Amino acid sequence: MTTHTTAEINACCADAYSHPAARFLLGESLHPGGLDLTADLARRMGLSANDRVLDAGCGPGATAMFLAETLGCHVTGVTLEDGAVTELDHRAAEVGLADRISVIRGDISDIDLPQAGFDAAVAECVVSIFARKAEALSRIHDALRPGGTLGLTDVTVNGSLPKALQGIFAVAGCVGNAVSLEEYASLIENAGFTVTECTPLPDIARDFLKGIRKKMMFAEIGAKLGKIPISVESVKMAKGVLKETEELVESGTLGYGMIVAERR
Repeated sequence: MTTHTTAEINACCADAYSHPAARFLLGESLHPGGLDLTADLARRMGLSANDRVLDAGCGPGATAMFLAETLGCHVTGVTLEDGAVTELDHRAAEVGLADRISVIRGDISDIDLPQAGFDAAVAECVVSIFARKAEALSRIHDALRPGGTLGLTDVTVNGSLPKALQGIFAVAGCVGNAVSLEEYASLIENAGFTVTECTPLPDIARDFLKGIRKKMMFAEIGAKLGKIPISVESVKMAKGVLKETEELVESGTLGYGMIVAERR
């Protein structure tokens, strides 16, 4: 597998997830399962009103908004995207949640966070992207109070991936740098947590890809009619990668999973 620097991954992720096509294909949450899975994760973590929550890799803030609005949490998001900082600040102010949501631009592995400053942390489809997973999880650990909870959902990989899913764009898409659910659990344990739940979610992966396939059909029609600024050839290439990804999900090589852990 090709190794990419943190700077390369960060730049690619920031570009990829700020592109309008990402919102169209992935939805506002930009991760499989959407806010339904976020709600399930929050329930399993036992999140409640006034909990201080760190949202690692918050993007445009769908999860932060959800946790603040529906549960009354105080959420601090961390994102690599300049545009996401501005968007989340604006959205929070617009609905009267500016006092419950703050956002920091930076790499979770490097930014300064208050020691034991949070009750919980969520990491949705983001640890797979980290080049330095151990360092990032250690930073999250130190930011949580003793007994604080980490909730992770992410792409899982069991076995080797084809070359098409090993490049920098595959890493940005949470695939090329993903590991098995057991490896995530081991990394989390080594960072100072006790894993309390480790659950594979194969149906989440299947349903997510079905949704993307439907949207790609509309994208192909739009490209042929000149209604969207994407070439027909690019859509065809993307459909080929999608087909390969679907086959990997059916074989069990690719999947999705959830881990809940407590800071020791």
